[in-house]
Formats: sequence, C-alpha cells, structure tokens
Amino acid sequence: MELLFAGAASAAIGFVLHALPRGEALEANAQLIEAAREGKVSTITSLVDSGLPVDAPGEHGETALMVAAGAGKLAAVELLLSIGASMALIATEDVPSTLGLVAGGTCVHAAAAAAGSELILDALLERDAAAVRARDALQNTPLHSAAAAGRASAVQACLARGSECDARNRAGCTPLALAASHGGVEALRLLLEQGADVHAYDAEGNTALHRAAAYAHLGAVGVLLEAGAPLYAANRNGASPLVLAAPHPAVSARLLEQAARLAAQGDPQASMAQATLTPKPQHPNPNPSRNRNPNPNRRAKPRLRSCSLRFGWAQLEP
Repeated sequence: MELLFAGAASAAIGFVLHALPRGEALEANAQLIEAAREGKVSTITSLVDSGLPVDAPGEHGETALMVAAGAGKLAAVELLLSIGASMALIATEDVPSTLGLVAGGTCVHAAAAAAGSELILDALLERDAAAVRARDALQNTPLHSAAAAGRASAVQACLARGSECDARNRAGCTPLALAASHGGVEALRLLLEQGADVHAYDAEGNTALHRAAAYAHLGAVGVLLEAGAPLYAANRNGASPLVLAAPHPAVSARLLEQAARLAAQGDPQASMAQATLTPKPQHPNPNPSRNRNPNPNRRAKPRLRSCSLRFGWAQLEP
C-alpha cells in the first residue's frame, strides 16, 4: 500500500470553495479534526460541502479519518470513507491526542490502539487488508499498536488479516514484548496461541519476561512462564528477569517459585540462581567512609530500556 504524507493535502487548502485566507483555512481544518474526534457527522458534512478537503490535515498532519478512528467514532469513519477520505495518508508528527498514532502512522494504527474501535478496525481492514502491514516511523505495525494498548480484540483482528506475529519495530520489540510491557494478559495469550516467540529479545537483550517483571505485571509474568519464557536470560546489562523483579515482592516471589520448581527438576541454572539470590550475612564495613553512597536516600535500581506506550525509547526504573 502506498503511503503518502497527509501534509500533501495542504496543497488543496487554498482552493476551497470560498477561497479562504490561510489563517481561516487552517482554522477550518482544526474544526474538521475536532468534529471527527467528537463524531459530529453533521459538522463534518457541512465543512466538506463548503469545499474543505476531506483529508485536510491537522496540526500534526493527522486527518479527520485518523482522528475519528482513534476516537472510536464509527458513524464519522463511515461518512468520511463514503466521501473519499484516504486510508493511505500518514501523520507527519506524533499526535499526542490520539493513542498509538505517531509520525508515519495511519488510521489503522489509530483504530488498533483505540478502545471500542473493533467495528472500525474491521471496516478499515475490509477495505484494504494490506493496511495491516503498514509501518509507522518507529516501524510499528497496527499489531504493535493493539498489543501495546492491551486490546485483545484488535490483536485478534490483525492476526486474522495476516499480520506478522513476531514483527520487530525499530527498537527490536515484538508485539509480545509490548503486550508484556503493559500487562495485556489476553493480548499475550492470543499472541502466544499464534506462535509468538517467547524467547525473542529486543535491541537491549530484554525478553517479554524481562519487561513484565520490571513493570510488575504479575498476570503477564504468569502467562509467560506457563509458555516457557526463559527465566535466566540476561539482557545486555547482565540482568535476568529475577534481578529486575527484585523491587516487586509479588513478582519476585512468583519467579522464585518457578526457579524452585525448575531446581527440583534438576535444572542447574535454577540451583545457581537460588544460591545467588539467597541473602548473605552482612559484615561491618571497616572503612565506612569508603564507597559511601553520596545520596543515602536514593537506592540504586536496575534499569531497563523499554518501549513506552508511544513506542519510543524510555528509561524504566522498576
């Protein structure tokens, strides 16, 4: 599917029916975007009938179709499609007001991340099934958007249209990794049922279990362990999920329970991990001024580079 910048539509703004000055034309664009967000079909109809292009871009290059899809406004989406709104246009910048819509994102990305947009996503993919493979500027597919938002129904719809289960974005994150980061248990189950690789790791060496453990998503941790997620895999900083879970007692206990089960089965890694994580007696420091933490009120924590909800790089302190 050919993707075009929504900003290209701005070339048509000066040719609206009443030849609006630029300032008024941009204001009219904003009115169209807001009407789409609120699902006001009569306002959309009136603005387009007055000569405003149906794909007139908003501040971030978003179109009315993208915004309506992201807001779950089915009637507005149906109207916009019926009067020629393009599914091929992409946002020129991140759109803060629309979840999952970043630079390069399409109306399908927006619908995949939006709550209550099941019918909209189906309608869009019915028109263009290839749109499920669209990539935004961070190389996220609509399946990444759905997984990050924890929208199991959207995950199912994307998978049913042939979306690649283990597609990686620019950070090396698979949809499974994003679902784990945000605790989407049902989304995780659907992805795993479709064969998602529970051993896959991102550019920083983090698996889905690293992410679920670091973000303290106990339910997601349980699902991943049941699927055989590697308990002892080390990321590029040498940290395993057990290490990243240390600040979260419930998650840590669940992982140690799994480690004990594996140790009972004769897993040598499990025995080593248990020995490593067993608290050791503390000895007085003969030189207390040496290696003192310059800020005693701040405890050092393991760090994990992770994909945020908007799928960019972010620092996480679990």
